[in-house]
Amino acid sequence: MLEDHQRAAQIPNEPNVTWHQFLMARFVGGLPEGKAGAFLALAVQRITQQSATHAEIAGLLEYGSGASLPVVVECNGTIDLETRDISIHESTADPKSFVGRVSKNGRVITLHLSSGSGSKSKPVHLVHEETLAQLVADIPAYRSLSVGTEGSKHTP
Repeated sequence: MLEDHQRAAQIPNEPNVTWHQFLMARFVGGLPEGKAGAFLALAVQRITQQSATHAEIAGLLEYGSGASLPVVVECNGTIDLETRDISIHESTADPKSFVGRVSKNGRVITLHLSSGSGSKSKPVHLVHEETLAQLVADIPAYRSLSVGTEGSKHTP
């Protein structure tokens, strides 16, 4: 079974809809080494095209644990409009940096925590929030096991 980010990356875009039209949105994904419910979200609030191949972004990164309010920090970054490579940097005193790529259809951003040594962390797959809601809505509802007085009966 495909994971949400794999399914989202395979969704074809409508005619005349390009990958970069999805960028001005919120992307969310689970952290690979986090506790249950831990997530990272990127909300892109501004995109400024600097040249035919380069754009700058600004927005917010949210770190959530699932049990408390998320920590929200401002961020900025760059996108290569030809390769879809992206880099994001926190605007904090001790900033984290991420590098990665936007999927061909623009619905998934895969990021790695960037370290000074050049080693990559496990990937974090952020899915376009509206696409994620669409994927969840497409999952058929599962019916529960109902137990009657004459034994149990599974209703599909």
